[in-house]
Amino acid sequence: MVRTKDKLWRGGAKLTHVGDPKDSAAVLMGKLLVYMAGKIGKNDWRHQIFTDLRYAENGFEMSKVDGFHYCGPYFIKCDHGCYHGENSHGRGLVSTGCRGGIDEYNGQEPARQTRYTVLNKCLNGIYSSSVLFAWIDSHDAYGTIAEIGYAVGIGKPVFVALSNGLEDPDSMWFPCRLANYTYNCDTAEEAWKQFIDVFDKKERKFRK
Repeated sequence: MVRTKDKLWRGGAKLTHVGDPKDSAAVLMGKLLVYMAGKIGKNDWRHQIFTDLRYAENGFEMSKVDGFHYCGPYFIKCDHGCYHGENSHGRGLVSTGCRGGIDEYNGQEPARQTRYTVLNKCLNGIYSSSVLFAWIDSHDAYGTIAEIGYAVGIGKPVFVALSNGLEDPDSMWFPCRLANYTYNCDTAEEAWKQFIDVFDKKERKFRK
């Protein structure tokens, strides 16, 4: 349990998957699925790579990018960015603002969000993935660091790209050491190109 200033939070995610990660959706469907870890914001860096992410919802087939399908994280979208903000994970955990929007997971109006809900959705997205790509451009990417550890723990290939604008990048040595491949780039788009260059899609691993 983690004690906060005013509440006592009991940890422990309830994952919906069972069995070996090698039997995950990525393998069973024969698709390359990438989980895009990193800080979340309105129209953030993910949208520069998966350009139709904003339109992701049930029934809409997102375009593949360099052979990869996007598998998370997903957000609640509205034109105002109401579901973004500190500690909201793009899902309105702190404030729902206009209370409108569409949940990209199912294309419906968003149900009440809890930290357990968000945690489970993210971990299940990682479990279903073929590989985790992480873009770190901020020291407070605490969720990203946890996601990297989880992905490594279940045997997923992990690529970590650090922004050249990140102050004291060596402070991120621990998650970088966990990763299969680590690189420094100016932008997330450059990092993605580097990722594509070193990831063997056939073997689903990083080239040496």
